[in-house]
Amino acid sequence: MRTPFTLAFILLSFFGYSQSNWTQVEAYDGFVRHHPVTFSIDGFGYLLTGRATFGDLADFWRYDPVEDSWEKLPDFPGGARGFSYGVAHQGKAYVGFGLTQTGAPLNLADLWEYDPATESWRELSRCPGLPRHHPAFVALNGKLFVGLGGNLSLGDLKDWWVYDIATDTWEKKSDLPASARHHPFYFGIGDYVYAGMGHSGPIIFDDLYRYDLSTDTWEEMASIPGQGRVAGTQFDYQGEGYVLGGQNEQHQNFPVGEFWKYTPETNSWTELEAFPFGSRWAPGSFRIDNLLFFTSGEDNIGGFNNDVWMFDLGGTVDDDEIIQLEDRLDLFPNPVSSILQVDLSNADLDLATANVYDTNGKLILSTEINNGTISVAALPVGVYKLVLEHEEKVFVESFVKL
Repeated sequence: MRTPFTLAFILLSFFGYSQSNWTQVEAYDGFVRHHPVTFSIDGFGYLLTGRATFGDLADFWRYDPVEDSWEKLPDFPGGARGFSYGVAHQGKAYVGFGLTQTGAPLNLADLWEYDPATESWRELSRCPGLPRHHPAFVALNGKLFVGLGGNLSLGDLKDWWVYDIATDTWEKKSDLPASARHHPFYFGIGDYVYAGMGHSGPIIFDDLYRYDLSTDTWEEMASIPGQGRVAGTQFDYQGEGYVLGGQNEQHQNFPVGEFWKYTPETNSWTELEAFPFGSRWAPGSFRIDNLLFFTSGEDNIGGFNNDVWMFDLGGTVDDDEIIQLEDRLDLFPNPVSSILQVDLSNADLDLATANVYDTNGKLILSTEINNGTISVAALPVGVYKLVLEHEEKVFVESFVKL
């Protein structure tokens, strides 16, 4: 398995009141767009399709976090489309549905499987339900869960379908016991699928429902605090669900990209550090281990985007451990291969204990730092946090070992 922790050019900023945990990385070269399909497999991120200013796209891109670079792959054979979705599961990806405007607007009900080992696509059985755009689309325990969404002729939907990957078959399940809607948020945790929020006409919802396949039943869970929301991005991580960006109940972008975490054990929501540069309508995201990558969408001034931003989901500490920005350290060269220079002048230090931690929080090296140098030649290639403790102060900086 590849990991993102051999990043050669991504310098993580983990701490600081004035320093955001959001870090910009390399943009893809494709057209700016909204509604990209995004997923990750084996340490790579993928992005495809979506809608540009001139119409729908079929291009396909792969992101390598080790090199912080994008590679263009052969176009998606299912054709140009927007308002589609994709998920990765058990080493493959599944993409389908959406809306194409190549000719007359047409809803889609197809399903495609991508195998990164052979870099090939194959078409699977079509969903027997109505074609749709903006559905919920979740992979869990060898199955795909697809439902809700919108249909050009019949409007918003509330039906629910389960696709069995092993048998290539679809089965109709119980409808969502709430209003029909499209562009919901959704994620899978444990044995449950969660779906909610989204909108129907002028109504934008704040609700959340949990689906249990074993009983084919839905249960209403805690609503997201604040306003209802629609058309953001979502993912799960370590048994919790995450909701990011989108628009508010006035169908306008939030001032910042609100970021919320749902915890099933307590049926509660926690607000996280927002994406600070405005919200995004119809963005995409993929997660590689503990790193979230957020991209594309329509920003607060109506522009489409192809930029990419990274957020370290494990990069938070208690407020009393965070050091003001002016007390931070300068490290160079960074990336480093052998001797790391640490500029202590801003910190008014001449001697300190240096602890080096890997991205899992494991202490790798502990030594005293004299004359502003520390040898890191023996460290494996990767991303590390350098923590200096002196008297009652703690200073934290990140560096990349080549």
